[in-house]
Amino acid sequence: MATRVNGVVDRVEGDVAVVVYKDPGSGEINEVYVDQKKLKRITLQEGEDVTVEISSMMVEPLTPRLKIENKKITDYKLFLQEHSRPPSRGGNTKALHAHYLEIEGEKYSFLALGSQQWVFKSDTVSFEYIVKDGIYKNIIKATLVTVDHSGKIIVRGNRDFKNKLRTAATRMPVSRREQRD
Repeated sequence: MATRVNGVVDRVEGDVAVVVYKDPGSGEINEVYVDQKKLKRITLQEGEDVTVEISSMMVEPLTPRLKIENKKITDYKLFLQEHSRPPSRGGNTKALHAHYLEIEGEKYSFLALGSQQWVFKSDTVSFEYIVKDGIYKNIIKATLVTVDHSGKIIVRGNRDFKNKLRTAATRMPVSRREQRD
C-alpha cells in the first residue's frame, strides 16, 4: 500500500531529488530518494514543498548517511557564496553562505541563507551527513540539532530558501560613461 507524505526537497543529485519528511508514525525525520524521470513535466528544486508517494517513487540512496551525535565544535566559519551587495541595497545578511563546522579536526559543511551562526562553541550538536566525492562531508540541514549549555534545544540561523540566487555583480556608483573611461 502506498503512503503519501508531505516533505521538503533537501537537495538534488543528478536525476534524483532527496525529499526530507517527518514519519507520521514514529515522528522521525527521514529521507526519500525520488527519481525525477518518473515525474511528469516537473523538475524539483531545493526547498520546494512536495507530497510524495513513498512506495512508487523511492529509489535506493546514492550515498549512505552518517551521523554525529552530541559533539562540541572547535571552529565555525562561513563564506559568502553569492555576489556581494552593499548595505544600501540590502546587504549580505540573507545571501547564500557556506557554513563550515570543525569537530575533532574533521570539517563538515552545508549551504544556508544568512550570515547567522547556527552553532556556538558552548553548544553540542547532532546531525546526519553524506560524504560526496570521498572528501566533502555535507550536513543534511533538516537533521541539524543544536543543544545549548543549559540542555535546551535551540534553533538558530535562517532556515528559509530562495528560488532565485543573485547572478549580477554590483557595479560602481558612477554613470556608464564614467565607468568606461
